[in-house]
Amino acid sequence: MPYPASVSEGTVVSAGVRGAYTAERSLPLPLAGPTCAETKRVSVISPYPDRVHELVRRLSVLCYDVLLFHRYEPAVAGGLPLDLILLDAAALAADGGAETLPPSPGEEAGGPQFVWLLEEANEGLLPAVRPSQAETILCRGGLEEAVPAILELLLETPASSSLPGSAPAGQLVFKEVVVLPHKRAVTVKGRPVNLTKTEYELLVLLMEAKGAVLTREELLEKIWGSQLYGSSNVVDVHVRSLRKKLGDSASAPGIIGTVRGVGYRLADD
Repeated sequence: MPYPASVSEGTVVSAGVRGAYTAERSLPLPLAGPTCAETKRVSVISPYPDRVHELVRRLSVLCYDVLLFHRYEPAVAGGLPLDLILLDAAALAADGGAETLPPSPGEEAGGPQFVWLLEEANEGLLPAVRPSQAETILCRGGLEEAVPAILELLLETPASSSLPGSAPAGQLVFKEVVVLPHKRAVTVKGRPVNLTKTEYELLVLLMEAKGAVLTREELLEKIWGSQLYGSSNVVDVHVRSLRKKLGDSASAPGIIGTVRGVGYRLADD
C-alpha cells in the first residue's frame, strides 16, 4: 500500500492485519553506551502500575531487572530468584490486596526481603497493611523517591539473582547519590548526572573515603599525580563545579563538606 502523504522520511508505517488500522512511529535512536555487566532482580507489586512506572524506570536504569506484578502470588516469592520485593502499600490497602499476603512476608529462610513503600501523606494506612516488624520506606513525594533507600537495602542483601560468574554490583551510595563504577555513571535521586572525568574521580574518591577527610594535596596527587604543578586551588574549582551538578551547596552542604584549611569529606547528616 502507498505511504500516506503525511509520512516523512525516517518513520515506519505498519498496517494492522484488519486493514483499517495503521500506526506511525519514529525509528528508534541508535543504541549507545555501556550495557549492564551484572544485575539484581527486584519485584514490584502494585494493583495500579501507573503509580510505580517512574520507580521501575529508575531502577532499570541503575541495572536492576524489575518484575512488575498486579498482586502477590506465592510463586513470586518462592519460585523466582529475587533479591527484594517492593510492595505499594497504599495501593494494596485500597485494592484489598494486602489481605493476600502471608502474615509475616519475607521471614522464610532464604526468601527475598519484603519492603513496604508508602507516601508520607498515606502514613496512616501502614498499621492496617503490614506487620510491625516489616521494613518500610516513607516517601515525601512519589514512590520513586525511595530509590536511594532501596539501593542501600540491596547492597546489604546477598545477591540471589546475579548472573553466573558476575561480581557484586558494587555501587557506591551516599544519601541520594549513586555511583555505578562499571558504567562510570552517576545519579542523584535516580536522575543521571553528567560529570567530567575529573569531577567523577573526585566524587569516587570522597565516597570511597566514607567520611574521612581528604586533603587538597591528597586529591591533587591521586587525580593528577605528577602531571600537575601549581596551587591546590585547582581542587576547589573542580569541587565547586561538582557540587553545582549534584545540586549541593557550599554554605549548607548535604553531600560534600569542606574542612576549612584542610580539604573535603562527605557531609554529615
